[in-house]
Amino acid sequence: MPSQIKLSFEEEILEAPRMTISDISYCTEPCTVSILAKVIEINYDNGWMYNSCFKCLKKVEDVGNKFYCSKCSKMVKSIKRYKVNIYAIDDSGSASLVLFDGSLLPFIGKNAEELQAAMDEAAHGQGYPIELNSMIGEFFMLNIDVTQKNIEDNWQTYTVRKLSHDQAIISKYRLKHNIEDVQNKNCDATQSAHDDQGTPSQQPYDLSKDCTPRVNDPGASTEVCGKRDSDVADLASQDEGERLQASAVKKKLKMATVKVEPNSN
Repeated sequence: MPSQIKLSFEEEILEAPRMTISDISYCTEPCTVSILAKVIEINYDNGWMYNSCFKCLKKVEDVGNKFYCSKCSKMVKSIKRYKVNIYAIDDSGSASLVLFDGSLLPFIGKNAEELQAAMDEAAHGQGYPIELNSMIGEFFMLNIDVTQKNIEDNWQTYTVRKLSHDQAIISKYRLKHNIEDVQNKNCDATQSAHDDQGTPSQQPYDLSKDCTPRVNDPGASTEVCGKRDSDVADLASQDEGERLQASAVKKKLKMATVKVEPNSN
């Protein structure tokens, strides 16, 4: 059956509807779309991994030296899984994205358990694995999930379903959508990817300017916000005031849009 045909990794990346970062904030229904964007920052404020149930993969609660899974309703064996927040830009704006095992494992080539073990052995004192820094300043093909929560609650962090740094795939995508190749041009990281409230900016970025990519210093907190489906935990609640304010701004922008009819003459 055609519906049972499984797309290859390359096909899944290339066949998803193309959008810019600015476009995804105006989606009106859940969907999976593709964007070509450059990673400019990794946000370690909430760490880079979380402890999950070995069986159901849901985030578990640390109880002393044991772990409790609310879904399994018992103490369980825990495994570490990726949860990395990044900021990415294209020429339309910036976005906050979150990556889990499904997108990071193929790129890093090691799981979170292995990276943590290497950090412990090296005892370098850094609160995050240096392997993740290889993403900064690079262009990626990204399959992004736009969820009901993103739409209804104006949740501004999007989950990356698939990620590719394969230059052949990126070149095919550029050719398919007639996108200028700016791979060898750097972004202007002196422009902040966020406004004063820390929310992603919708202002255009000049990808032709030089910059030094940035990395947030890891924060003291190791609390993580999970996300829906079997691969991740539940999303933490966003501050009500921020959501209402962002929603109001979004509505004003939509109300300000004027449709221009073609000239009949």
